[in-house]
Amino acid sequence: MKTWQTIIPTLAMLLCLPALVQAGAEWEVNLAISAGAANSRLTFGAKFDATGQQDGRYDVPAMLSGDLQARFVGGGGSLWRDIRGTGPKFEEWLLVVDTANETAVTISWDQAGLPAGCWLELIDQAQGEKIAMAKDSAYIALPATHSEFLVRVKRDS
Repeated sequence: MKTWQTIIPTLAMLLCLPALVQAGAEWEVNLAISAGAANSRLTFGAKFDATGQQDGRYDVPAMLSGDLQARFVGGGGSLWRDIRGTGPKFEEWLLVVDTANETAVTISWDQAGLPAGCWLELIDQAQGEKIAMAKDSAYIALPATHSEFLVRVKRDS
């Protein structure tokens, strides 16, 4: 009896392992966004059982107010935390930042927290500037009341 209690969970794990390996690793990156004295924190990433739509388990809807309104927009609505599935080798998040006054926006991240085996870049949609997130830990956008950035992730495998 004890042998079956060991064998069955082991077999179940081995049967699921190929799907987990194919899907890629789970990861999350935090972005600190500031404009003047106002600041916000957003998170994007990937989990095995997440989707590209709003998942109540992982995604957090943005509740916008104040002088700085930062959020990810797209299939999941307007989010402070946008977690997608691990399957796609290529994924993009659209980051929208609105400020009360025409102010420079600073976006920063911890390079040590970036996922291994991935190329991440932040693209300033207005300026067309591309920032390799593994090379730089922050970006300062030109003063504006509305800014849009694309966060692009490409997995190596």
